[in-house]
Amino acid sequence: MCNLYRLDKPMHDVAALFDADAGQDPWAGGYVAPGKFGPVVIGGRRKRVVPRLWGMPPPPQGDRLVTNVRNL
Repeated sequence: MCNLYRLDKPMHDVAALFDADAGQDPWAGGYVAPGKFGPVVIGGRRKRVVPRLWGMPPPPQGDRLVTNVRNL
């Protein structure tokens, strides 16, 4: 999982690419970092774009966000 990514397209462009409903997602483009919101396309009967927090939840005995995961 990457720590940071950049998505320069506004939400209506992303939704059109995936044939999804952009809904109320205010994404205008820019960087997504752990603990910040980023757009996610979800499926079902109708695809839609929703804002979700980027990153992994902290481990049971921790309180810091996990930003990298590696499978040895």
